[in-house]
Amino acid sequence: MWRAATNAALWARHRHGANRIRIVGYETIVTRPEHSLRHLAGWPGIGFGRGCSARAFIRDKTCFRALARVLAALVIYTLPFAIYETLTGRPPIIEALDRLPAIPAFAL
Repeated sequence: MWRAATNAALWARHRHGANRIRIVGYETIVTRPEHSLRHLAGWPGIGFGRGCSARAFIRDKTCFRALARVLAALVIYTLPFAIYETLTGRPPIIEALDRLPAIPAFAL
């Protein structure tokens, strides 16, 4: 699935041009999140200030609480899969998605 997504991104960049399609690696986002956000925000000319992403999604206490609940649920629900993958070295979610016939892998 990762390969298919990468191939699709590369194909889109080739077809539409590097000035319209920006590809950022997962590792870059994880290891340098602020740099990545500044780079992505600056690319189309959007200003990046302190709390740029927070202002876009969190408008009041209710939205903050909802976001906190979603993030906590995400961690709780994916933790068993992360533990399984750590112990066995096999990613169960990716293996399950690879078995779905509706998600074909393709190459350029």
